[in-house]
This record gives sequence, structure tokens and C-alpha cells, in this order.
Amino acid sequence: MSRWSGLMVSAVSGAVMSLGVAVAGEDVVFSSASLSGSYVYSNSTDGVASFGIIDFDGKGGVTLDIRINARQSEGQRATTEAQGSGIFSVNGEGIGSAEIAMTNGPTPRLDYDFVIVAADDGVAEEVLAVLRSGGVNGQLVQPSWKRRTNAAME
Repeated sequence: MSRWSGLMVSAVSGAVMSLGVAVAGEDVVFSSASLSGSYVYSNSTDGVASFGIIDFDGKGGVTLDIRINARQSEGQRATTEAQGSGIFSVNGEGIGSAEIAMTNGPTPRLDYDFVIVAADDGVAEEVLAVLRSGGVNGQLVQPSWKRRTNAAME
């Protein structure tokens, strides 16, 4: 290994170790209670966009109400409504999953894996997710969920 490579490895290792200590020092333990309230759902990938509201009850229940805008087979764009409800779980590190049975929309079920990336007093402020199956056009679906402020809910 060259001296330059060795220095880079040492610098990166030190930064990672410092970050790990800082995160470990926070003692944040996540749970289902960490997802509580109303979140804005937003996604835009490969010409398909979706937005709406995803609500978590803090006890493992979730409801979803989104609009999906996609190009149709005849070339025009159309917006489709999709609603459903289901369950979610979160582990102590803030990684979780949600399984939503759809009552309306292009698919009968949506299954997400997610991670809490920002929290305030243990309640998630921002979540990044990925849909396990492809979207309406087979595209990768990676929504973000951002907690709505009280002003937005009034």
C-alpha cells in the first residue's frame, strides 16, 4: 500500500470511529413510538412522481393516502389515487418495515423497508424508505417521509 493510500485509510477510519462514538454517545433507542403522527410522503423516480400523507399511530398502525402521477401507455400522464392501511415495526437502531394493504390504487399491497434519519426527542422527523417491489412502471421507489409541523395540520 502506498503512503498516500495508507494516510487516506487512516483518515477515513478515524472519521468513521469518531462518528461512531458520537452516535453511540447519544443513546437513542428507537421503537414503534418513534413513528407517531402525520408525515409528508414524497417520491420522484424515472418519470413517476408520488406525494401524499402517511400517518403512523406510534403503536404499529399505518395509513397511506398518496397520488401517483405516471405516463400511461398512450403517452399521456395521469394521476392515480392510492389508499391503504397496515402495520409497521421499528428496531432499536431506527430500521423498520411497513406492510400496507391497499384499498385503492394500482397494486393490492405495498411493502417498505425504511430507516429513521432524523429524530427529535425520539420521534422521527425524517425517514428514507424503499418499496420492496417496483413501482407502477417497474421503477425503483425511494420515498422520503417528513414529519408535518403542527401548523401544517391545523
